[in-house]
Amino acid sequence: MACVIGILAVFCQNSTIAFVSAAEPKVMVTDYRIKEKEVVAGGTFTLEVTITNTADKKITNLKMAVTSDGGELIPASGAGTGYLAELGGGENYTFEFQMQAAASLEEKSYKLTVTDAYEDRYGNPYTVTDAIYLPVTIKQRGEITGVYAESDVTLGDSIEIMGSVSNLGASTLYNVKAKIDTRFTTEGDTYIGNIEPGKNGSIDILANTTQVTGTGGEMGKLIVTYEDKSGNVTTLEENFSISVNAPVYTDIEKVKDVQKKDYSKMIIEIVVAVVVVALIVIWIIRRRKRKKEILEEF
Repeated sequence: MACVIGILAVFCQNSTIAFVSAAEPKVMVTDYRIKEKEVVAGGTFTLEVTITNTADKKITNLKMAVTSDGGELIPASGAGTGYLAELGGGENYTFEFQMQAAASLEEKSYKLTVTDAYEDRYGNPYTVTDAIYLPVTIKQRGEITGVYAESDVTLGDSIEIMGSVSNLGASTLYNVKAKIDTRFTTEGDTYIGNIEPGKNGSIDILANTTQVTGTGGEMGKLIVTYEDKSGNVTTLEENFSISVNAPVYTDIEKVKDVQKKDYSKMIIEIVVAVVVVALIVIWIIRRRKRKKEILEEF
């Protein structure tokens, strides 16, 4: 009898342990997102972390903390913690944190540890951790500088537009291209290539003039595009002054006058030469006639 009672006691004890174990609340991170869509090195961002109580019973006094081991991602305000008085079984809750990414970060993913400390309905403490990984990008920064276009160009002539693209950021500018947009020239473009951080790329575009501008000149537009690692395109624009003049027809008239004078001079020279030749012929004929008369007298 004592044995049976002992066996029942052990069975009940084990059943109780199994029941308590099964009833332990379990909180886990089920979703997270960045409101700004991306984390940029040196910038701030809003992190939303959603947790779920996967147990049937509620939990209380939940405290969440987000940390990074190397300090790459730190709270932009506050201590990077959030508090929730209770969370029912099977329910979700989303915490929001304002975060800062260090300016020196490389383009890669960084680990962020999420720690949840809470109590069950009996006041027993629990702590769980989850790891999330946030990809960090480096913001590109290109700038158009030193734009210059040839001035006082005559209609029909070519015009050269020059300048440079400066990479002022910490990330490479890929597939840099430049083109001009004006009503007074043919289309012109150039491929510059990749520009490393701190470097410049030269712009040199040659186009033919097709229309005369006003007396004070007009504005053209220089358009530069570049890509990031993912192929996303950024466009920069810069205005420049362009002046295309009409041909100077008075110079053409002067040329015609010179041509007319040269033609008249040539005619006079021909006439003079003909007269001289005629006089010589007449002189020869008269001389022969005189010689014949003298011989006939003898």
